[in-house]
Amino acid sequence: MSSKHTEWYIKQSEETVPIEWLILAPHFELLSFPEFAEATKEQEEPLSDEENARLAAMWQTIEDCKPSGLHMMVHPLHSAKRCHFCRQLFVNGTDHAELHAHLKTHGISCPPEAREFTEADPFTIVAYGDSNTFGYIPGNTGARYLRNIRWTGVCNAELDAFGVPYLKIDEGVNGRTVDLDDPDQSYRNGAAALDGVLNSHRPMDAFVVMLGGNDLKPYFNRTPQQIAQSMKRLLNQVRRARCGRDWGCPAILCIGPPAFTNENRPAFKGAIEASTQLAGEYEKVCVEMGVDYLAAHDAGVRSSEVDGVHLDPDSHAALGKAVAGWIKAKMTLLSKRAV
Repeated sequence: MSSKHTEWYIKQSEETVPIEWLILAPHFELLSFPEFAEATKEQEEPLSDEENARLAAMWQTIEDCKPSGLHMMVHPLHSAKRCHFCRQLFVNGTDHAELHAHLKTHGISCPPEAREFTEADPFTIVAYGDSNTFGYIPGNTGARYLRNIRWTGVCNAELDAFGVPYLKIDEGVNGRTVDLDDPDQSYRNGAAALDGVLNSHRPMDAFVVMLGGNDLKPYFNRTPQQIAQSMKRLLNQVRRARCGRDWGCPAILCIGPPAFTNENRPAFKGAIEASTQLAGEYEKVCVEMGVDYLAAHDAGVRSSEVDGVHLDPDSHAALGKAVAGWIKAKMTLLSKRAV
């Protein structure tokens, strides 16, 4: 927070948290003013008159701003935090050292300590995406590349030689969107399916997501900016799920899809220009959230000239190696056995 530590922070939605809470957020709940006022009754030392006055003024400001869509305001020095596990309340700018110490009483290291990954307890990665994670061969065949050609398989080959036991789970579905219901197939809504995936594969150490291309289909009528905001909500969904080690958040990599190259696939007719903007909008969201970001184009990934949307083997190879590089960096940080 540095120079802004004493300012008021406006939360545009209930999903946005101050940057200092990115690590602690899965373990502590930030309370709204009514919850805070109720919770402070439990404390042996009541808030001072000045503190109460500032909080009351804050709440009035929130009420005044509601018509404009503001959800809530938080002052980091005068906010309440409840432990998710034991419900203990922390108030008045409790520093991170004390919060970390409290988490250790629940057996939680925050941030996670390096561990010895084994075949029985491997470094676990979930790759969440659409037909390009599924491995759809360009054209209208519906066929799928062999495992060793898909970017997920290329990534596995790179990790095999790294020396850290791992398990990579590939969750690619043809036609999957970020958060839209497809009129043809209801299971394609990525946000709707996500909680089941996260809970099925927890605890995980890394989560890789590449979605958004299907959201550009003209019948969805979505702009790149709107799709990026949907991705922001999906990334927050991962953070809230407590699907990482010690009930925390896994490392997250968001991949900006490559632009379309032609309109040979009718469902995407008219979407080329919007597809060139999507990666840039994703980057803005990831910078704002502090999420790792990879632009597929920067890794040498290009959509196939066959149908303008899906990837040729060379692009699968380029993407697989780029993602493997990111995963290796996380393995090096979190594993005692990284080489």
